[in-house]
Amino acid sequence: MSDSKQEKHSKAAGTPAPRNAAEWGDEDSFLGAEAALPPGEYGQTIPSHLPDPIAQARVLRELQRRVRSTLSPAFPVEVKRPLPGAALLAGYRHFALRSRSLVVDEFGRDPDYCEMAKPTLDLLYRHWLRIKLEGLENLPTDGGAILVCNHTGTLPYDATMLMHGVATEHPLHLQVRPLLEDRLARKAFLGVGLRKLGAVRACQENATRLLDRGSLVAVFPEGRRALLKEPTSPQNLQRFGRGGFVRLALRTGAPLVPVAIVPRPTRWLPDSAARRIHATARLALFPTPGPWTIQIGKPVDLSAKLPESDREERVLVAEEAQQIRMQVIAMINQSLTSTT
Repeated sequence: MSDSKQEKHSKAAGTPAPRNAAEWGDEDSFLGAEAALPPGEYGQTIPSHLPDPIAQARVLRELQRRVRSTLSPAFPVEVKRPLPGAALLAGYRHFALRSRSLVVDEFGRDPDYCEMAKPTLDLLYRHWLRIKLEGLENLPTDGGAILVCNHTGTLPYDATMLMHGVATEHPLHLQVRPLLEDRLARKAFLGVGLRKLGAVRACQENATRLLDRGSLVAVFPEGRRALLKEPTSPQNLQRFGRGGFVRLALRTGAPLVPVAIVPRPTRWLPDSAARRIHATARLALFPTPGPWTIQIGKPVDLSAKLPESDREERVLVAEEAQQIRMQVIAMINQSLTSTT
């Protein structure tokens, strides 16, 4: 702004215009403090009627203290009245956990449960089925082995009797770990009971871990196809799957041991009556009375037969599985002819 314009502006405002910065005076006036309204220009200031927040917080704390002081004290837990039926519930829990062991292996085998079930299994083994176990000397004692067995019925009585027979009659009390297919391992009571006795869910990983530890693993390659067999013709074995047990033996180096489980047919009854008894027992999920024969064959080492380059050939694996199947059939026929 020029000097002439400043003089005109000062004359219009009624005050002389300052000539230099010193004449401007205080800085506030320079920033526009002269435009501030005088007190009372818009009327009197209205005081606030809101309560003081600090005072209100003190009042609330005092109210909380008074309310808490009037509450009743907590009732002691040790003198609470027991619920109706608490003693009955505690007795049921004690009864349900009577056979539970604190030490089980990683697959679920319970030593206390095995001891509790031993009298029942022994009664079934010696007096009802009257099982004759042969070939215990063929079981290897210095490493794992795969026991290839035939299947005899709906429920795994054959696997249970094989476990019990080897554990009780072998001098070293070896433990056989049968592999269960999923339909049995998932049963609510049957699957749990079999796992407590020593059975393991069937898969390649579980079988490999057991064989690496030197256990005896029992496999039943027929699976549920065994239900298609005639009860009076146990030698008519079904196909042995795709030879998964052969690949397992080649991968782990464990020998294959053929096992023939033979429920001998009832000779003192006509064939029609024997078939009806077997059909009724199958529907009732209970085995017909014995005698049974469990024959353990000599081990077969496949690692010495098949070279390393031919172990993945499906045709060779199927041929080896068929040879083991024929050995089991021959053992069953030998057992049947020796009793006639």
